[in-house]
Amino acid sequence: MKHINEVPSFPDRAIDQISEDAIEIGRVVAIYVYPVQREPSRSLKEVRAVAGQGLSGDHKRNPHRAVTLLSLQDWHKVTAELRSDLPPETRRANLLVHTIDSSTELAKIVGMRLHIGEAKLLVRGETTPCKRMNEACTGLEHALSSGMRGGVFGPVVNSGLIRVDDVVTASVSTSEFQLQQGMHLSKATKSFSSGTDAL
Repeated sequence: MKHINEVPSFPDRAIDQISEDAIEIGRVVAIYVYPVQREPSRSLKEVRAVAGQGLSGDHKRNPHRAVTLLSLQDWHKVTAELRSDLPPETRRANLLVHTIDSSTELAKIVGMRLHIGEAKLLVRGETTPCKRMNEACTGLEHALSSGMRGGVFGPVVNSGLIRVDDVVTASVSTSEFQLQQGMHLSKATKSFSSGTDAL
């Protein structure tokens, strides 16, 4: 079993062009769901993402922020600053992504659509860390707040399986995606101004 701290091998280039408008930003190195808020996570090898809902087996979330993603590199930076060995699931994100380099960090993909395995997501914004992070380690909330290191969130637009080792590609959102988003999320609340943690 590959440990999540191991660095995946990437092509010898900063950004891998997948198509005219898509770039490879990294790979999924871990998948977590949280069946009950504030209870331990479940680590999975694959999970089904459901449009307008979220990840199967995860607790109910606002569909506009159904899936959260965290950069493995950002987590390493945070724990190094805090001199801590906390595992990434402490952040309670769903998908842990090893990004290729600084040009593909998660802070730069807000507003873009992601293709992960069979599923498609739309990155809405930053997952704002809450004060409960400090229950795990003093200073963790503040450390995650710097440079959007707490991760990003967004809705599932197209259903499909996501697996560990799946490539993550990003592309600019299109009218087609906006139409699909509206179809799947029309019944959801239109108020989602905050991406604050729902632990």
